[in-house]
Amino acid sequence: MANIMLTDICNLRCPYCFANEFVNKAPNEISLSNFNKALNFIASDPRNRSVGLIGGEPTIHSKFKDILKMLISDSRFDQVVIYTNAVAIDEHMNELAHGKFRLLVNCNSPDDMGQVAFKKMIANLDEMICNRYMGDRLSLGINIYRPDFDYTYVLNLLKKYKLKALRFAIAVPNLDAERNMNALKYFRMFKQPIKKFFKVMLDNGITPYYDCNKMPSCMFDEGDIDEFIRYLPGTNRNEMLFADPNDHSINNNQVHCSPVIDIRYDLTVVRCFGLSEYTKVKITDFTTFAELYNYYMNTIDAFAYNTTCSQECYDCYKRKTAQCTGGCLAYKISDILRLQQIAKNAMKREKSDG
Repeated sequence: MANIMLTDICNLRCPYCFANEFVNKAPNEISLSNFNKALNFIASDPRNRSVGLIGGEPTIHSKFKDILKMLISDSRFDQVVIYTNAVAIDEHMNELAHGKFRLLVNCNSPDDMGQVAFKKMIANLDEMICNRYMGDRLSLGINIYRPDFDYTYVLNLLKKYKLKALRFAIAVPNLDAERNMNALKYFRMFKQPIKKFFKVMLDNGITPYYDCNKMPSCMFDEGDIDEFIRYLPGTNRNEMLFADPNDHSINNNQVHCSPVIDIRYDLTVVRCFGLSEYTKVKITDFTTFAELYNYYMNTIDAFAYNTTCSQECYDCYKRKTAQCTGGCLAYKISDILRLQQIAKNAMKREKSDG
């Protein structure tokens, strides 16, 4: 998966912002020349037929219309996913209605967005779904950053537009003070609210699915799962509960965290926003996209299953067999970097001894 961060500027101030290291710190935006270089780099792996546009808020890039036209004519990509708050998409509706584009709309509550921005988002959704017939290429999502989260507003929107799925994520640690914390302790604060959230959505015929920072399956015991038996198509307890093809279900049997390649305006790359401070490289340092992906797998992900964010994870079979990372890698980035340094030192000694 690869995203291009078009701009550091955003028209909202989300309290949980995943990209807070960059967003609204400086008026940076990618040039059309660098955007084309980023596309060429992503396309160096022919398996990459999709690309994401992120920000900040990507739709407020000063050349966003030109970027959309470039992508429409680029046959290397079949799908473009635009991660947006939908407040400013009205200026680009003609281009966005093209079949190549999908919108993943991050729906903050009116309290977080402000009433004016919220109403503008609704008006734009009305136009794109009701008049531009984009309902099958538009998804709604929410980010859960506190246990007492409100989701009534998004439930109303889902019912209004007859959408049957909702992307959601538990906010990942995005500040130094929150990293290297006990992830299981953090997840336990959300357990009961998440269970209630699932039940409300499922009772309304809507399937919630995780984006990232999934709760490990150890959060849910047999009693918890029993509460959801009625939602299963049959009575087979071994079936994934409400799973999409990627196993984004409430009882996640596997919790993986693969690299998400985010390319910035200056062609700097980060593995993902949660680890941005520790994983910066340049695409010019690599020949192909596959090389970059493997670099992150070897320097970050290879150590993920050999570190723990909680003592409870130490003897965990799923951790030892690479089935569960225990949540976002940001929970244990210091230990990952420590193991990385130990490995480097060992290789240096081996080289000198040889």
